[in-house]
Amino acid sequence: MSLTGQLDDKNSLVHQFFVKYEDRVGTKECLSLLQSSKYLTLPLFKPSPPRPYYPYVGTTVDYLIRYISNNNHLDFEATIAGSMGVPIEEGQLESIQRICTQVEGSMGVPITDEDIIGARFCDYVLLEKIAKVYLDGRRVDELAVYSATALAMLDGLHRSGRLPKSFGQNMPEEKMFRIGRLPCGSNINEKTVMFLFDEYCFDALNWELYVQDVLAITGLFVDALNKPNGDLYQTKFVVFNQALANSGWVGGADFDCIIQQNGRAILTDIKTTTIELKIAHLRQLIGYVLLHDELLDGFGITDVGIYSARAGSFRYLPIEDLVKKCMPTFNSISEVKKYFRSEVRLN
Repeated sequence: MSLTGQLDDKNSLVHQFFVKYEDRVGTKECLSLLQSSKYLTLPLFKPSPPRPYYPYVGTTVDYLIRYISNNNHLDFEATIAGSMGVPIEEGQLESIQRICTQVEGSMGVPITDEDIIGARFCDYVLLEKIAKVYLDGRRVDELAVYSATALAMLDGLHRSGRLPKSFGQNMPEEKMFRIGRLPCGSNINEKTVMFLFDEYCFDALNWELYVQDVLAITGLFVDALNKPNGDLYQTKFVVFNQALANSGWVGGADFDCIIQQNGRAILTDIKTTTIELKIAHLRQLIGYVLLHDELLDGFGITDVGIYSARAGSFRYLPIEDLVKKCMPTFNSISEVKKYFRSEVRLN
């Protein structure tokens, strides 16, 4: 269970640590200081979007922000999606193998071992054939969103070991026929993964509205970054999506980025939420501070902040003020870290 999971679990040591030591008045004050006062750009769905919509928008936007802030370039191997770190769950792998076998058999083509999808094949197709093709230096457009969505799917795969359930569905003959006739893909495995990815984008995410939403959010980021009155004007992104060295204490903790602004090093969480910030968001930032070790992590931080992606708003607080207001019983950050380590560190 990761830091965010433990914060949500009332029985976890991490959750209990915050309940025990945090000051409600100071916590609410800090939360209000980080809360954007700008209008939030909302999705166009009525009454509500499909269930996977918000997680995919959030992760896709994270990757596109990384891409834009690095002059429309992405080091894929340095991302979680490109790390090739976690295999597909065995049961789901068998389902994908079965689909490929069904498609191959429906075409009357002999099936060989080389034609059966491997544990890394979805990784390969989603990354090499879909993600990299349109994140190629272009400005963010619908095709770039398409590629970044493949990274979002890979990100979820590497964190959970699972692909969407539709990747293990029973394949009707009509779909098998369509897959076999696809012009893209050098073999039936590639064709199958590409077809299933496209189907997920258009059916599960409601592609047209999804793209409009993502483009609106990334447009706000470009304005915040480039316009003189933008909240991110004259900032530099120096670290992206890195796991903290002490993240093992809580079962995993990787933050979004570190932004340099006005001589400050701000550990920042990117939020695409459509609601006001909650206490769990603030606890997450404090958790990063308590896990951070300048020597082990290789960087220092002076502040923590929230970039509200649906508002183009960036707000941050010095970590000394944050800890003093939220946990006033402690005399210093190092003292809070000491207690945190002794009470929640997992063996």
